[in-house]
Amino acid sequence: MRRVALLAAIAIAATACSGTTDSATTTAESVATTTSTTEPATTTATSTTTVATSTTTTTTTVPSGPLGPPPFQTWTVIVASLDVDTTSEAEAVDQWKSLVGDRPDSGVLLSDNYPSLNPGYWVVFAGEFDTELAATGLCADLQGESLACYHRWLGSASAMAEEVLVYGGDADPGWFYVRTATGATRPVYDRFFEASGPGHPSITADGSEMYFTVGYEDYWFSCELTIGEIRRLDFATGEELVVAAGLYPSAHPSAQILAYASDDECFEDEFGFNSFNDLVVVRDLRNGINRVYQPGEVDPGFTIDLAWSADGETLFVARDTDFGLEIHSFDPLVTSTSDPWTSGGPLDLGIGGFDWLRLVGERAGKLHVIGCATGVCDLVAIDLETGDGTTVASDVAGAAFDAHNDHLIHWSIEGPLVVEGQPVELPADFFIYEADW
Repeated sequence: MRRVALLAAIAIAATACSGTTDSATTTAESVATTTSTTEPATTTATSTTTVATSTTTTTTTVPSGPLGPPPFQTWTVIVASLDVDTTSEAEAVDQWKSLVGDRPDSGVLLSDNYPSLNPGYWVVFAGEFDTELAATGLCADLQGESLACYHRWLGSASAMAEEVLVYGGDADPGWFYVRTATGATRPVYDRFFEASGPGHPSITADGSEMYFTVGYEDYWFSCELTIGEIRRLDFATGEELVVAAGLYPSAHPSAQILAYASDDECFEDEFGFNSFNDLVVVRDLRNGINRVYQPGEVDPGFTIDLAWSADGETLFVARDTDFGLEIHSFDPLVTSTSDPWTSGGPLDLGIGGFDWLRLVGERAGKLHVIGCATGVCDLVAIDLETGDGTTVASDVAGAAFDAHNDHLIHWSIEGPLVVEGQPVELPADFFIYEADW
């Protein structure tokens, strides 16, 4: 019986888990992924059956008995996934007992309750771990017993609102979640894929994915630069997809649109005056269709950052031109691709004192930017009607809004992390290079 159960589990364990055991990088022409965001229930759902004049209530959602409450906000490993349409709760419990029932930290859960799992499966799990690496170690042991095994994070998008995703750490940087209330950290992925690290992360509003840039290399002569790749990281599976060649990805509040900067072509110019990164691309992630915005000028300058307004109706574009830094705005969902730059002109925002800009986002009619001058960068809120700027914080390394632009964080490389004006102390020697939430 045990041998039969093991073979059945091997055949079906992968069904509820998309992706592979290890993170992999693949190329996709378009990306359209949605996940459930339902938090695991602390109480079980009920069904009601009426018999004559009496009502009987029976528990049907979470396996009962010795299994206890399902795990939450932890790493685990999955050894079997059983379709709820063809497998009863009792049969799922039998599988658990047969496979890993001797482990006190194992059990059965319903995949519908977790955004990291495909819905519609009873899932046999084993172990609860603080890190992915520890979960991977258990997988290696279980696979040695001929069990199929995948490590997965069990959590919810709602919990992510209380945590900031950062790229940083100590001597070996990686992705971490930082609790905004306590500063406690936990690794998201213990390994990374590029020695240079990621840039400009942008998390979708549903918390399921993140877009970022890798591989960009600057050069004084534009024909010899490397434009870089925009990749997507799926938090549920750990899978990376190459989305496009480009920089500065900015996810729309709807999680269905992505804006980024790209390049058209290189004109050989011995003086190095030709522009690069001059295109703005707005991709519909549902169908992969791109709207490309091409400046009409011969030497239009460089696109250096992008950010959406809180309502998603305006895209702000920062550019570095021969006339200095400029910020433009337009609605790419209704604007034609003719030339939005020259038609409206740059916004009059009083940014002439900066020699570099990074856009953070808009909230309550104020565009938040990081403006740098002679190597010192300040977080400034600029009134979009008057153009007046107010310094929010001085000497910052970065800043980010949450998905709905309700809460603001900023940081220096050596901390602390500041959440809506309140400092959050980080562990000693913990550095932050990039962050989003």
